[in-house]
This record gives sequence, C-alpha cells and structure tokens, in this order.
Amino acid sequence: MKSPLTGGRTLIPVLYVDDESDLLEVGRLFLEEDGKFSVDTFTSAKEALEAVKVRRYDAIISDYRMHDMDGIEFLKAVRCIAGDVPFILFTGRGREEVVIEAINNGADFYLQKGGDSEALFAELIHKIKKAIERRQALFDLRNSEQRLADIINFLPDATFAINTSGIVIAWNRAMEVMTGTNAADFLGKGGYEYAIPFYGTRRPILIDLVLAPDERFEREKYLYATREGTTLTAETVVVKPDGSTVNLWGKASRLYDKNGNLAGAIESIRDVTDLRRAEEAIRESEERFRAIIETSPDIIWEIDTEGMFRYISQRATEIIGYRPEELVGQSIATLIPENTRPYIMQELARHGRSKGSLFTIEVPVLHKEGHNLLIEIRSSPFTDEDGVMIGHRGMARDITERKKAREELRGAYEQLNAADGELRRQYKELVQSELQIRESEGRFRSIVETSPDMIWEIDMQGMFRYISPRVTEILGYFPEELIGRSVTNLLTDEARPYIMERIARDGASEESMFTFEVPARHKDGRDLVIEIRSSLFTDSDRNVTGFRGVARDVTEKKKSEEVVRRARRKLTLMTGITRHDILNNIMAVLGLLRQVKKDSPVPEMTAFIEKLERRTKLIRQQIEFTRIYEKLGTQDPCWQDLHALISRLQVPFGIALSDTSAGIEILSDMMLWNVFENLLDNSMRHGGDVTEIKISTWETGSGLVVMYEDNGIGIPADEKEKIFERGYGKNTGLGLFLVREILALTGIAIHETGQPGRGVRFEMAIPKGSYRFTKSI
Repeated sequence: MKSPLTGGRTLIPVLYVDDESDLLEVGRLFLEEDGKFSVDTFTSAKEALEAVKVRRYDAIISDYRMHDMDGIEFLKAVRCIAGDVPFILFTGRGREEVVIEAINNGADFYLQKGGDSEALFAELIHKIKKAIERRQALFDLRNSEQRLADIINFLPDATFAINTSGIVIAWNRAMEVMTGTNAADFLGKGGYEYAIPFYGTRRPILIDLVLAPDERFEREKYLYATREGTTLTAETVVVKPDGSTVNLWGKASRLYDKNGNLAGAIESIRDVTDLRRAEEAIRESEERFRAIIETSPDIIWEIDTEGMFRYISQRATEIIGYRPEELVGQSIATLIPENTRPYIMQELARHGRSKGSLFTIEVPVLHKEGHNLLIEIRSSPFTDEDGVMIGHRGMARDITERKKAREELRGAYEQLNAADGELRRQYKELVQSELQIRESEGRFRSIVETSPDMIWEIDMQGMFRYISPRVTEILGYFPEELIGRSVTNLLTDEARPYIMERIARDGASEESMFTFEVPARHKDGRDLVIEIRSSLFTDSDRNVTGFRGVARDVTEKKKSEEVVRRARRKLTLMTGITRHDILNNIMAVLGLLRQVKKDSPVPEMTAFIEKLERRTKLIRQQIEFTRIYEKLGTQDPCWQDLHALISRLQVPFGIALSDTSAGIEILSDMMLWNVFENLLDNSMRHGGDVTEIKISTWETGSGLVVMYEDNGIGIPADEKEKIFERGYGKNTGLGLFLVREILALTGIAIHETGQPGRGVRFEMAIPKGSYRFTKSI
C-alpha cells in the first residue's frame, strides 16, 4: 500500500514520541508489524523537534504527559512547523479538559491507552491511516468546491450550496447582495449557519429538505412546496428584524459527483415580495368588490344604452323575485309598471347625457309574483376607454321595508332596557367577587409574612415593590428601608452588574421560572450567598412588568459543599495519578508478556504466560472500574432526556430495540446513560439468544416506573438480589452493582421482577418530583 501523501514511498513514515521507553518499544513493534509503517521513536518531544524534520512524516503520535514538554505543547510546535500533518494524542490521561484542549489545538484524533493491547494498537493503526487519507481527501475537496463556487458566482439569483454534512461550499455575489454578508463569513461553516441572514436563527431551510425530506416541516414553514424528482420549489414569508416581511421564492436540488454519488445540494433564492404584493393588491381589490357586491343588501346592476341588463346581482332574487339569468339580456322596462315606464326611461336617457353625473330616483317595481315595491335607484353612466357612454350602473334598494325597520328599532330599544337590567345584575356579582379576592389576599399575605424565606417583588428596573419581614432576620434590613430602592443595594459590588444583566435577559426570555445564586451583603457588612427563585409577572395586556419570587440564605450550605468539594478534588487527583501509573505499567507488562509468549518455544511456559495475562487483565478491569465509580455523585443531578439517552445505545445487529419513553425527562446523576449501557451489556453477556429489548414507562400513585426487559433466559429466583452485589457474577461482577449505586444517588430504586426462562425485567421506580413530561420532538 502506498500513502496518498508520501509521494509514492512504500512505507508510511511515522514519528512516535513517549517518555516511557518500554511502551514506546512495544508501540513501535506493533506498528511495524503491520508492514506498512516505518517508525522513528523518541522519548523526548524536544529531542524529536531538534533531531528531525517533522515535515517529512506522514503522521505523528505523541503521549500527553512527558517530563520536558507535554503532548499539547508538542502539538502546537508541530502545527507551527509542519502545518496540518496528522497528529494523534495517544495517552493514558482521560480527562475531558485534555481532550478538548487537544482538539482545539488541531489534534486529528485522541486515543486513550488501556484495554487489550492488540485491539488498542489496531485502533491506532486505523486512526493513522484514516487521518492520512482524510488529509488528502480534504485537499481534493477544496479544489472541487472552488470550481463549483466560481460557476455559482456568475448566477443572477442569490445562490449557495452545501455538502452532505451541511457545510457551505458556495455563496455567490448575488447572495452577498441579498443578505448584506460576505461569502468569507459563511464558506466552510455548517450547523445551519446559512439560515441566520434569513431567519435570525439556525434552522433547516429548503436546501436541507432536498437532502432529508420532511413533509410536515414543509407544510408548517412554507406557503407551498412542489417536488419534481429531487428538485424542490417553495415559497415562504420571512419577518425581518425591523418587523417588515419579505416573500422569498426558492428552488433547491441535489448535487451529485461524477460517480453519481450524492455530494450535497444547491439552492437559488429570489425576492418576490413586490410581485406578491402586487398580486395580493389585485386579489384583495377583486375580492373586496366581489364581497361588496355579493353581500350588499342592495341590488347591484348594469345596463347598456338600450336599457338591456348586462349584469344584476344575486340580491335581485330576494328583492324582486327574478334570478339574475332571467334578467340578463332583458330590458329594465319589463320591471317597471306601464304608467311610469316612459318617465323612468326618459330620466335614464337625460342623466346619460351628463357624463359622470350621479342621480337618485324612486320608482315603483313589479315583483315577479305581481305585488308592487318601491325601489330607490342610484345610478351613474359609464364610458368606454374613448369616453363614449356605453350604459349605466348602480344600486337598487327596496325602501318598502323602512316601516318594518322602524318597528325593529323600537324592539331593539326594549332589548336595550332589558340588557341594562342584566348589566346591573353582573355589577353586583363583580362586587361580590372583589370581596372574595380581598379575603384571598389576606390569607396569602399571612402565608408570605410567616414564610422562613424572603418573599419579594421587583419591577423591570430592579426596584423593590414588596419584600416580606423575613428580610430583617436574613439581611438586617426592615422592609420599609428597601421598598422603592434597587435590589443592587443588597449585593456585593461584583454581583451588581450581573443581576442587572440577568433582569434584562430573563425579562426577554420565553421561560417562566428562574433559579440562580448571588453573593449578597448583610446590613452589618457580612457576605452571604442567597438562592433566588423567581418568575415573571405581567399586566392585563400580558406585558412583562417585573419579577416576583423567594430568596433563601444558603451561605452555610455553600461553605459545607466547598469543604466536601476540596476534599474530593484532592482524593480524585491522587487516585487519578495512581491509576494512570498502574495502567501504564499493566500495559507495558501485557505488551512484554505478548512478546515473550511469541518468542517462547516451551509450551509449559506459554501456558504460564497466558495465566499471567489473564490475571493482569483482571487487575486492569478492576482498576478501570475505579475510574467509573470515582465519578459517582461528583456532579449535581440534572434533567436528562430519557429517549435521547437510550438512542445512544450501541445495540448489536439482529436485536430489535423498542422504546416508548419519548417526551420524558428524569432528574438523575450524569452517569444515567451508564445504567442502560450496563443493562444492555448484561443482556448480551448473560441473556443467551436475546433478539428483542423493550423499554417502557408508566405512572403509578407513587411516581414513574421505567422498565427494561429482554427475551433472554432471565434470572433465577434465588439470584434476583444477589446480582446487584459487588463481585457477584461470571465476569467482574461490577456492572449491576454500579447500576444500583448510580440510581440510588437520586433516590431511584431498581429490582428484577422477570420470570426465569422468559427474560429479564428490571423495574426502576422514579419518585415524584424526579421526572417530568415534555413535548415530543
């Protein structure tokens, strides 16, 4: 195999630096045994930098903790000298901050020592090859993306493109003009960065829907969406920061590489606001006039110069008994009694000669059934585009109903009198309700003033509107000393900017409850720590006008927690150093035993060495368990999405996992995921031919039950409690012991209730207050 970055050399040159020479030698033997690497080793990072040119290596491996220069410092030096040469941090240190610092400084991979040597170095070889191949692939990808960006930049519509990972690979000039941004601010960025100029937040948009269709999202976020193959056309309305709206039309399609593989997607966006506004104005005008005509209580009509109906509204049927289709094409004279017909026709002709004049006349009209009506006609002539009169149009109103209208008005007056009596009755009820409210206020005031905590209320400027008498015992002030003064008077100088910023931020938040701690100062000068629990309150128009809540002195509690935290930190540091050194020595021992076993010609010696290996690995497992057990209870319990935790489980192929826990959060230790990981491991190791795992939940009178079950061989009746004891079992006997310990930290009990031969059934009892239901997403 030839490395894509070695210029055709047969072996891949690798630099390996570690201040433990035994491990360094074992590592070199494993890597060169693969047959594809040439390994140079150094026990000092500084010596490696001084002795060789790091640019000539295709990959560099380094320990983290070394005597003259640690792995992070070595990484920084390599990045300055050799640029993006693949760098792998290979160490026994597993702290999160070390991992974060390594990644932030450009490490390609982080691999922790420990475990089976063969598997560990196989993984290291895989990481080296992957880093080298990825470096070459990135170089080729950049060239391809640049060519695509040049083509897209000439398109007249605002256009951009992303790869299958959602990274922006093109952002043309028209897009810069539309969004007021620079392409450099978006190229190479992902995480829906491209949605911010349009929506002010990160979210999927049209381009994402061609890669991952979501019909529900399309319906909710777009006015319409049309698919043609892998092309999606849609339109949406976007609200700008100033409150105005724009209509955006977009067309997105998938991109494929030369081999027909999906490479990403491209979208063109066009501002169609003016077009839609013009269309909407026309549509509104048409609908407005149509609604006026169709809903008008009067007849709307149009005749030509000969008096022939060209149009008459549906209202004619109700007023004069004729359907519109019976009158269109007929003369208006047919509706007028013969004795007044000449006069009416003469008036229409006379007013028609006066262009643009509006006239009103009252005429008798024959109903289709033969009775007379009195109709008020308001009419004006209309002309063609050359100004020639071509007819009349207007309104006709039946005024025979005016008498009935007067009678209805009299009836309405009587109804008003009756309504006045009802209003008086409602007023009496309102007065009674106010008295009840005052009684309720009295009860609540008694509760507030006898509470062991301070009850308070402030406005949006942080000025006290109320504070309970408890403040005198906790902070030394009388309530009347604080009303109308700023809450910052009770805080230390350092806390004052924070609390004002917190008031502004929480006041604009969509959340309704807030809990935090602030340093406060007693009237006599003593410093205290106060726990604040607050919520927003609004006026009658639902505008936020301030905060109210409770405040509790937690000074002594915080001091006790700090003492415990310091002691735990020292203990953790010492055990971590000891464990690291022991595991390094175990790894070296296993590596040397492997080499000795490989070179030993004596079968008896080989069997003896294998026993030593098994015992050493058992020691390593027990030491590794201390790493996990040490973390128990080191962090405060937090709310965790149960369904999200379960979805992270690595379920082996061929096993069906059923989970109905969506929408539930549990307040528990941060190691809750390890509970389900160990239960899954227990099923795989001891359940026999397990093919199905179910996780379900239900509420009881005392709380929530979370059940884990499989269809394996189950647990014998006499072992149902023993399996949770430390050391019990066929392997380390630590898995289920750890499960019960993790759950017990937050008051969660676990029991095995399954039937032997029909699978395990672990029931976890979550107490009330330690779970909550959320919306499923």
